[in-house]
Amino acid sequence: MWTSCEVRWFMQVPPEALVDWFARRGLVLTESTPKRCDFYLRQPRRVTQGIKLREGNIEVKERLQNLGKYRWGDNLSGRVELWRKWSFKLTNTREGAADEALAITRGQQAAHWIAIQKQRLLLLLDIQEEGRVVWTPAPQFLKEGCQVEWTRLQALGQTWHTLGLEAFSATERQRYNLWRSLDALSAEWHRIALTAGHSFGYPSFIQHLLLDRKM
Repeated sequence: MWTSCEVRWFMQVPPEALVDWFARRGLVLTESTPKRCDFYLRQPRRVTQGIKLREGNIEVKERLQNLGKYRWGDNLSGRVELWRKWSFKLTNTREGAADEALAITRGQQAAHWIAIQKQRLLLLLDIQEEGRVVWTPAPQFLKEGCQVEWTRLQALGQTWHTLGLEAFSATERQRYNLWRSLDALSAEWHRIALTAGHSFGYPSFIQHLLLDRKM
């Protein structure tokens, strides 16, 4: 079980300042960036829960609390949410996948799931005891910290980008760790404008995709 305090933004065209910020840390999204495909269960009008198949695991993520809209500095505003995630390993088959995965990607059941292809860049912030924020290479195990990810998504014929911060804690300080991370980042992101109107979790993003599909 994994509990996180998160803020996330979705956009079709990422700000150039954001691209430059990741590039200065040696992270650039290109065609050769590793790809993976996650399958999300279609749950009409359900924005508090997400169910997905990811690399042989079934993951269930539930929103525990919507903490509301907040602002950091003059140019960052977003919705903060508390989430809890459970992950379960699926049974392997002779074909090297799982029975459930094969059922999803083949036949009539595929219509109940949305395939989202992802290319992701990832950074970690280590929140130390005195509150100091230190950049740490990913992947790495930390007790207190925040994951900063930028992902290019392809789904239902559309291309999107998402910037997400997921703060975690071994001592129930997820919200504190998110705020410490945003305090540290807001000074560096002074040229990056992100608004609460584009801030929501993956389940809400799925609903946006489905609504656009019907229009």
